[in-house]
Amino acid sequence: MSPHLADESPAAAFRPVWLNYGGLAFCTSLLQNVFLLYHVDAYVNVFQVDKASFWLAELLFLVWNSVNDYVFGWLSDGGTLAGRRAGRIVERRLRLLARFGPLLALSFALMWLRWLPGWPAVQFLVCLCLYDACLTAVEVHFTALQADLTLRQSERHRLSLGASLGSGAASGSVFVSYLVWDRARLLPFRLFTTFLACVALAGYLLFSRGIRRAHAARSAASDEVDPSEAQEMPSKPLCSQLRSFSGQLLAHKNFVYFCCTQLLQVFHCHFNSNFFPLFLLLLSSEQSSTEYSASTVSLIGSAVLAVSFVLPHLNNVAFLRLCDSYGAYAVVRGLLLAKALSGLFVLTALPTGTLPLACLLLSNRVFTEGVCKLLNLVVSDLVDEDYAMHRRSEPISALIFGSTALLSKPGQTLAPLLGTALFSHFVGRDLLGADRPLAAGAAPLDSAARLGCLRVLGWVPLACGCVQLALWTRFSLHGDRQRRVKELCYRLRAGAAALRFWLVVFQSGGGCTSV
Repeated sequence: MSPHLADESPAAAFRPVWLNYGGLAFCTSLLQNVFLLYHVDAYVNVFQVDKASFWLAELLFLVWNSVNDYVFGWLSDGGTLAGRRAGRIVERRLRLLARFGPLLALSFALMWLRWLPGWPAVQFLVCLCLYDACLTAVEVHFTALQADLTLRQSERHRLSLGASLGSGAASGSVFVSYLVWDRARLLPFRLFTTFLACVALAGYLLFSRGIRRAHAARSAASDEVDPSEAQEMPSKPLCSQLRSFSGQLLAHKNFVYFCCTQLLQVFHCHFNSNFFPLFLLLLSSEQSSTEYSASTVSLIGSAVLAVSFVLPHLNNVAFLRLCDSYGAYAVVRGLLLAKALSGLFVLTALPTGTLPLACLLLSNRVFTEGVCKLLNLVVSDLVDEDYAMHRRSEPISALIFGSTALLSKPGQTLAPLLGTALFSHFVGRDLLGADRPLAAGAAPLDSAARLGCLRVLGWVPLACGCVQLALWTRFSLHGDRQRRVKELCYRLRAGAAALRFWLVVFQSGGGCTSV
């Protein structure tokens, strides 16, 4: 094993980095949790977007949502493929986070205002695209930092731990949002979302600066060479770059299997988030058959909503401990198996009652979100493998993360589209029609509708889990192969650092001494 692998940096030196990294995750989750939970409900049931316009807006958003991750990744790292080395890659990403983070907060606040009366569908499309563009710019560079800040698995696990703790702390906003959300009176909710936007805006500026300072101090202490000047090399034509990079990705089998797995996972995660208000109707519809009062059932629903967003992040702390012992591959495989088995249990047992249904909703979120949180660790490993396979001048972390999103993020848009079709088929009520169950004054779910909801809750995790397990068994970046990739990455980075050092020496005239 390389001595670099054995020489772990002190935990105290890395602590400010992962704590501020968790702060950035806090800011994003503060906004994203509320957005995912209420944007469909708000525009369908409050702003009254009709069915045809909703589907058209979502399909147009599907195209935009699919390509923007790749575009931002290419704008960030395309210069490396062209033969140019940008230098100071971490600082560059942090500067972009400090710019796009506040824009994300502003676009989030704009989402809930009726600023285009008479054209709710147009406002829906514009808000979706604007918000997602800012979110993509933030997420691409945020996730790329996990691969750029360190090669050590233990430190990447610390970064993931910080992100989980930050996201878990931000989940408190979900509980408050449930208390202030009222389709008939949206002003309290709008004031609350404006407050969240202000907190996130300040947080992005504060935490990005904190990481920059902590990383600079850590780099100086370890004597890392990182020239401030970008290095220009002969550039390749853009079409040649695209063809070459596309061919490299298609030949990267682990990348292809991962993207297929993540596509289903993104679909499942957003399916749960988009239709969680409908799932909560299962709890209220059970009120007549239980000893609980209406206020008690409402309180249970609020608690389930809040805990369902907090518990996955807390569980991820335990999952990261398992990753230290068994590796991310084995932990993800176990969670996929548990998810499929939970779906099979729902279809066979069809549980009823307030508390069993509450436990079902919570377990569904834990297994689904647990996989989502761990997949970023796997993408960081894919960045290492790409860097080692193609001997690049520097890792193209943002471009790899953007490419995985290009192929997998359409699941975010497919979730509400396929979800409405599934519920209309199994529940027997059109979610976008006049009898939509989430509309104000709508009739409660009857026994047939409750049974349809349970079948959806069973079939989606069972189908997704089984297909994902079949794909995940083909993924080979773990065990000995992963260790060999790490070894090669350390040697490549050490050689690149030495080359940069001598380039700086000769460019400054230090190499022009006489013998």
